[in-house]
Amino acid sequence: MISVGHKPDGSLKDTYRNIIERKHFVVHQAHRGQASEMTQTAKTLPEGVSEVTDAGLNLISFTDSPLPRIEGCRVAMDCELYETREIGDGPQFLIFGRVRHIYIDDSAVEIDERGRVIVDPQKLDPLGRLGGADYVTFGDLISVPREP
Repeated sequence: MISVGHKPDGSLKDTYRNIIERKHFVVHQAHRGQASEMTQTAKTLPEGVSEVTDAGLNLISFTDSPLPRIEGCRVAMDCELYETREIGDGPQFLIFGRVRHIYIDDSAVEIDERGRVIVDPQKLDPLGRLGGADYVTFGDLISVPREP
């Protein structure tokens, strides 16, 4: 699930319009090294101007997906539109998607002795947007084992 608001003038964002028209979208998990580019993608641009192009990002093919993914992102999820909901006075659009394919960069993945894929969160180094120009990165990671 992602949420998309309106532009400051009240018009619909291209992101929302594209998802509704295409019925597909890709959700990326940026990393700390992409903070500058990611904040550029949050700019308000005129209708039809690509935030990807404006931020100088490159798109590459995404296996079995009708849409490309952003080169350099360590995680990308190819999603098919499931449902949208409008909430709040803003309003905000909640966009629910079914994840069809996931890309995880090989540098963040290991295979354990039982053949399970283990994703190392430190190697993903995820970047989360808090709002405006503020982002959060990982602090200390703790491991809390489950009782058998």
